[in-house]
Amino acid sequence: MLYRLLILLGVIAAFAACGGADSPPNATVSPTPDVEAANAVRAVMEAQQDDDAAPLIGQEFDCTLQGGGPAPGFSIEGQCSWDVEVSSDGSRVTYTQKWRCADFAGMGPGYEPCVGEFGRYLTEALVRPDGEVENVGSSGQLPPAMVE
Repeated sequence: MLYRLLILLGVIAAFAACGGADSPPNATVSPTPDVEAANAVRAVMEAQQDDDAAPLIGQEFDCTLQGGGPAPGFSIEGQCSWDVEVSSDGSRVTYTQKWRCADFAGMGPGYEPCVGEFGRYLTEALVRPDGEVENVGSSGQLPPAMVE
C-alpha cells in the first residue's frame, strides 16, 4: 500500500512539474511583472554598489540620507521609494529620496530650490532585458549626498 502511495505521489509531482496537461511541451515560464520589477531594482542597486536589502516596490519607506561635506558628513531622516515600469524593452526604475526642506535645503547649479515642506530627488535607470543598466537621468532638488 505504501509503495503504491509513493508511486502515485511521484506521478503527481512529475505531472505538476511539467505544468499540467494544458502546458505545451518545452513551455517557458515568463516571470511575473512583480518578479521582473524586483529583479530590475536589484540590478540597479548592484550597479550602484548598494548592498542594502531590496525594499518594497511602489511604497515609501523610512531611510537615512547620508550627506557629504567634511568627514564624517551628515545624515538626515527621509523617505525613499522604488518604482518600476516593466515593458518589453526593459524596466524603467525610479528611485526617489524625499526629505524635509527644514532639515536640508542645499543649493547648487542646475538644481531646483528646496521650497515648501519637502525636497525630492529622483534618479531613473533603464534595465534592459539582457540585464544591462543604463542611467537615464535625474531631477529635483540638490540631494544631501551631492554636497561636497
